Amino acid sequence: MIVRQAEFPSRAHCIDSIIAELMHSPELITNVMQALNKQESPLAAWFNEACAAGVLKCTDPEIVVTQFIAVIKGFCFWPQLVQGEEFPDDEKSALIAQTAIEMILKQYT
Repeated sequence: MIVRQAEFPSRAHCIDSIIAELMHSPELITNVMQALNKQESPLAAWFNEACAAGVLKCTDPEIVVTQFIAVIKGFCFWPQLVQGEEFPDDEKSALIAQTAIEMILKQYT
């Protein structure tokens, strides 16, 4: 289930506050990013295993993970955060996911 911003209108205000605080505290950004980088997400683990098994042909699985996530965030994170756009509906979300998957498969298989 996808949580839509409209369901939590105060979420945008919270995000704005977090971004403002991060902009004034570069060391906080560094600490948060270091903590996040230490954790391997299930998605990253899957891509690492797929590359190691030869299912995906890549030399650096982290690049593949970053590319995949960047495509999704390009439609389902940044426009909402920066421009206040509505989250894509279910049909558009499915299309975004499908095309991101196809992009990775075409590039790395």
